[in-house]
Amino acid sequence: MAEERDSVNKPNRKVFIGFLGAGPYTVCNYYFDSVEDREMHVRHVQEAIVRHECKGWTENDRILIFLTEAAKANNWEDGKFDDRDKDDNTKPPIVPGKDKWGLHHQLVKAARGIGNDEDESAAIDKKIFPESIITPVSLDCEGFSETEIWKIFSCINDNINNNDEIYFDFTSGFRSLPMLGMVLLTYLKNTKNVTIGQIYYGAFEKMGTVGMVKNIPIDERNAPVLRLKSFSDIMDFSNAANVFSKYGNSLLLCDMIDRIWVKRSNDSSEFALEMKKMMKPLSTNLERITRMLQTCRGLEIVNGDNVKNIRICIKNIIENDTEKNGPRRALDPILEMIESKFAEFSDSKKLKNGIVAAKWCFDNGMTQQCITIMQEMIVSICMDAIGMDYTCKEDREMIGSTLQWIGGKKNFEATEKHKKTRNDLEQVFSSERMKAVGCAYSSLSEVRNDVNHAGFKLEKSQRTSGRFKVGKEAFKDLSDSFGKNLPLFEELSEFVKEEDDGILKKLNEELSLKAPRISENDKEEILDAWKTIRAKTDFLSMRLQQLQLGNGIMTRPAGLIENECLQYLNVVKDLLK
Repeated sequence: MAEERDSVNKPNRKVFIGFLGAGPYTVCNYYFDSVEDREMHVRHVQEAIVRHECKGWTENDRILIFLTEAAKANNWEDGKFDDRDKDDNTKPPIVPGKDKWGLHHQLVKAARGIGNDEDESAAIDKKIFPESIITPVSLDCEGFSETEIWKIFSCINDNINNNDEIYFDFTSGFRSLPMLGMVLLTYLKNTKNVTIGQIYYGAFEKMGTVGMVKNIPIDERNAPVLRLKSFSDIMDFSNAANVFSKYGNSLLLCDMIDRIWVKRSNDSSEFALEMKKMMKPLSTNLERITRMLQTCRGLEIVNGDNVKNIRICIKNIIENDTEKNGPRRALDPILEMIESKFAEFSDSKKLKNGIVAAKWCFDNGMTQQCITIMQEMIVSICMDAIGMDYTCKEDREMIGSTLQWIGGKKNFEATEKHKKTRNDLEQVFSSERMKAVGCAYSSLSEVRNDVNHAGFKLEKSQRTSGRFKVGKEAFKDLSDSFGKNLPLFEELSEFVKEEDDGILKKLNEELSLKAPRISENDKEEILDAWKTIRAKTDFLSMRLQQLQLGNGIMTRPAGLIENECLQYLNVVKDLLK
């Protein structure tokens, strides 16, 4: 097992993981970013990677080389050339009494800062990492069956600590290693919170077959070391997208966007800077709308600005990014998925956004938020329909109690205000529809109170009767109730006449021109008066339309209602003179 670490006193480890095979290795020169940046005369790619990438590592870090007994004898320890190594007889002996150097010997030289072709005595205060971190890890199988692959999986897992930073090379070893490695890294990220520093592959085969390579002069045998961390990022990205798709939580997706595009400090290319500029607003607005739904921010949900901003961000990314380099190639389907996830939302101010949000929460398993948002939106829609300000706390409470009364709440003493409000609602929506809305509202109230008070406020008879269920049964009950009432709630939202921001803007401009000396307080008062007049006019107009269609009960002559509409409109005209 990996040694226990004091997470308070020690920093997270950097851990290199490499595999050593038992077959022959051919000398070549491994390069990284360019041929000029190469490690010369290297038999094992692990040596090249360690020399190039592990400078400055400390006693806390580890270089783990996994090997079988055959690999240890053939390639870890120093030995003699055999027929398979004959082309390398041109290399001078490096180890006294031996012809072929082992990987362990070369890693020790690397730790001491000795060049591959330098003599042992060349090291003078040139250490690049401690020799003690070089750690061979024995494998007692070769991975030729599923059982053996699982043993290798367990062996690697046992040598990794929580929060390690992994540098993984899968050049050598088993044919199944690339698949095993990617699965293992994903597993470790989820179970031990490891991060991926880099993934390497030494592309020896770029030079041709081993036979072809042996006919190339050693100084011309140049093979690239590929950095493949971006493919691990794509696996994380797809996992984050899946979480968002299934559960509506974008926080992991935002984290991946920030990690891949926004917080990349080592890439200052024009493409990277442009992507950062476009991706940051997308991440910000996705996080904001997730937090908004999680915490039931009704006014922000209704406003629609976040959805609008997300659509603008996606449009900018698609239209302005034509290169689609690296992870960007995998982004388009995820952008489409984000768009479809918010397709039913309006990007302008609409109360119907609240009904959409409640359904969205329900579809994504956010039960408590679904109940809360839906109940509050019923109140808001009813208030808006009869010309009341749905942001007024006292009026919201009065509407809520009126709905409970309409829904059949017992022992309710209705005031004149309750009665008038009920009459106004029934004029707009009809008494039959309001009865259904009131019942649905009351039902939601019971469930909401039960959930928000964690079941502690239930009467003893309710707790023992089995009426209020838990787990899957409770969710099924809510699902059935929500599914049954959703068409009613959606129908209710169709009665809403949304506020015309354009008219308000025009009014503000008119007030500034016609009365330049008017105080800001007076201007706000006039604007508030306009909103009230607008709401009442909409209510009367809607009521007239309902009556003309034969809905509801005729309580006043249609002519009288028309005259009231004209009266309010004349007030507006006088206001602007």
